[in-house]
Amino acid sequence: MKIDNRLIAFINGQDFSSGEKFVNDEKYSETPRTEILKNICAGKDIIHLGCLDHVELIELKIKKNIWLHQLLIDSAKSCIGIDNNEAGVLHVQNQLKIKDIFFADIIKEPMKEIKSRNWDYIILGEILEHTDNPVLFLKKIKEFYKDYIDKIIITVPNILNYDAFRYLKGNCEFNNTDHRYWFTGYTLLKVINQANLTPLNIRYCNRIPLTNFQLAKRKFRKVILGKASVYPFPFFSTLMIECKL
Repeated sequence: MKIDNRLIAFINGQDFSSGEKFVNDEKYSETPRTEILKNICAGKDIIHLGCLDHVELIELKIKKNIWLHQLLIDSAKSCIGIDNNEAGVLHVQNQLKIKDIFFADIIKEPMKEIKSRNWDYIILGEILEHTDNPVLFLKKIKEFYKDYIDKIIITVPNILNYDAFRYLKGNCEFNNTDHRYWFTGYTLLKVINQANLTPLNIRYCNRIPLTNFQLAKRKFRKVILGKASVYPFPFFSTLMIECKL
């Protein structure tokens, strides 16, 4: 999605429409969310908020080299993890011997481990949809840490994807039962604006599984025509936005 002057005018409330259409004609690659984040954070000083994921799956994900926090540790210059699951933090500290993992609620009060130095990024992976008030949550992060953190990267579920459409055809709603919200590119940008963050770029990642016909068509394009696999945004389940804090 291109963050141009027209889009910014609607996000800022300078213009209004009760039914505006935003055409997203960009194409996106198959690079997974974890790889994108690992590449962005290479050689950087980062904070990974909500770092644990599902505790019972951490060791399996480490073996498969897909646990995001370990990938960020390996890629970044320095990396601390923060989570509000105290039992999970203790497990990772004591059983897996992973350092620099902290149990904390970073918007309850300023966290000294963050304020002790400067950071390039704070990563919020799949967190906003679990919060009761995402605008207030982001505002608090900016209020407490804007002098210590340069940028924030947020990932959330993209409702405008073909998997969701398939469930709709079956007259079903398919949800994580702890989610409060679904996001589109536009609604995520609206939340970012209300939180007084400055959006730098927005992209789509985590390609959904393709049908056999779609796979055959892509293989033909790649092998016969020599064209790289690129996809429009409904092929992806995740939105990623980078902002200036």
